[in-house]
Amino acid sequence: MRIVLAVLMVLATGPGRVGSAVPAEIVPGRACVAAETSPQTPQAPGRVQRPPARTGTSRIRGRVVSADSGRPLPRAVVQATSSDLADPRSATTDALGRYDFRDLPSGKYLLFATKPTYVSAPLGGRVPSDAGKTVKLGDAETASNVDIRLIRAAAISGRVVDDNGEPVPYVDVQVLQAQFVGGARRLTVIRPIVACKTDDLGQYRVFDLQGGTYYLAAIPSQASGADAGGGVGLAPSYYPGIADPGQAQAVHVEPGRDEPATDITLQSTRMARVSGSALDLTGRPAVGGSVTALLTAAGTGLDLGSTSVRPDGSFTFPSLPPGDYVFTLFTLASLGRFQRDVGRARLTVAGIDIATLTIQANFGGRFSGQIVFDGGTANRSVRGMTVSPVALDPADPAPGGATGDRQVRADGTFALTGLFGQLLFRVEGLPAGWTLKAITVYGRDVTDLSTWFEGREQMTGVQVVLTDRPTKIIGKVMSDDGTLAETAYVVVFSADPARWSMHSRYRGSAVVRDGEPFTIDGLPSGEYYAAAFAENPIGLDVSDPEALERLRRAAVRFSLEEGGMKSLTLTVR
Repeated sequence: MRIVLAVLMVLATGPGRVGSAVPAEIVPGRACVAAETSPQTPQAPGRVQRPPARTGTSRIRGRVVSADSGRPLPRAVVQATSSDLADPRSATTDALGRYDFRDLPSGKYLLFATKPTYVSAPLGGRVPSDAGKTVKLGDAETASNVDIRLIRAAAISGRVVDDNGEPVPYVDVQVLQAQFVGGARRLTVIRPIVACKTDDLGQYRVFDLQGGTYYLAAIPSQASGADAGGGVGLAPSYYPGIADPGQAQAVHVEPGRDEPATDITLQSTRMARVSGSALDLTGRPAVGGSVTALLTAAGTGLDLGSTSVRPDGSFTFPSLPPGDYVFTLFTLASLGRFQRDVGRARLTVAGIDIATLTIQANFGGRFSGQIVFDGGTANRSVRGMTVSPVALDPADPAPGGATGDRQVRADGTFALTGLFGQLLFRVEGLPAGWTLKAITVYGRDVTDLSTWFEGREQMTGVQVVLTDRPTKIIGKVMSDDGTLAETAYVVVFSADPARWSMHSRYRGSAVVRDGEPFTIDGLPSGEYYAAAFAENPIGLDVSDPEALERLRRAAVRFSLEEGGMKSLTLTVR
């Protein structure tokens, strides 16, 4: 089954709470330069960095090795987590790839290893892996030879040339992935940004990628091939040389593999010089600020760089290709405390110089209200609770952007300010046994409705309603032979296609290890489908309507009621 886009992280971070421990997310690293990490001091096997308060008499030891060659991997960081430990333990492998955790209390442990330029081999995936495996220890028990295998990260390389076949240096090559927001496909840059500049031969190589489906964008420097007044220059292009992101060609890479000869051709076009004035909140020149230019198409945004605001408030982009733009002004204003103020302007550039663009900063929108508990009286503390914006538009120049305090106050009130873009709102840090029921504004349910904040919108009187009657899914996964599956991935998603978009609350996931039952807590009531995979479902995007439409034909349908519990038995696909 052909399914577009590898987004395994989505499966591991859905809104449903997974009962079993799930490894922390591994984000693709930066390319062309070493990832910026804190220096690590090599340790002897078993020298734990953060010893917990509780100790015991048990032990886990083994090696971290390369999945393809079996070669030991020194300086890999191994983490052991358990409900019996207050904090995870971590150790760094020695020159022979060995690690050793001593003085462990009895219990069940999840082991996970990381190393730069490597990704964890998927549990049950095409490459054999023990990453993420669980280890059960009794008192004074030693688990030996618990080896963890890592796959070398994938890479994409090629050349960037102009329409005459000449190499183009200093071009930013960015890696993007597809997302489905409101049923529409959009390309968005991987965060943190995976990018690389071409060398003097026009060559690039982006690395530290997990296997999956990617798209490439080549962005020449401003005025590349053009004079300071516009003229003819090279426009940004998507692989293999297309201006429209909706027509971009996908690049499929397998874990541990390189995808060479991925060449991108830039096309010449008439450029325009765009200049104007940037004003602060008071209408004065926004001295010290900066303006960014975002080229938008098909819901996708390419950052073409920024320029500083001059002392007289003026700014200039010397050479921009045709297209629709969002120009964003960022400035810091001292208003009792430092606050980020943002101004935005939309403009269509068509190869003609523009000198009249004016952008003025404003305070941003406001979202304020109170937490409301719907249910029992026990454990109603708001301590540690936050209300946060979720940006839905990958092309938005200031996603989220809240400068107000996301922390819920002791009286249950909250106030987010400085809001820009298309936003949903979610609550985090809920007390045990509670889940989000609804977000209402003067009685209107806006839980799953996005709001556009252009800078002056005021949403007050918000009620975030929590309930102590969360749903619960428990289940087991069977193999084809009728025995319990040792490892599996479980995906749960709404039966309503309108709820298949990115950031939907109506989906969850779980990882089955050692044949144990899985749990998913806190999904809203409604109709759902569930499916289990024997392998890591590389290529599955749980927000892709076409993928889910195919998947539901072989999935199990069931209902969830508020406060209800559903027991499922699934068979691996």
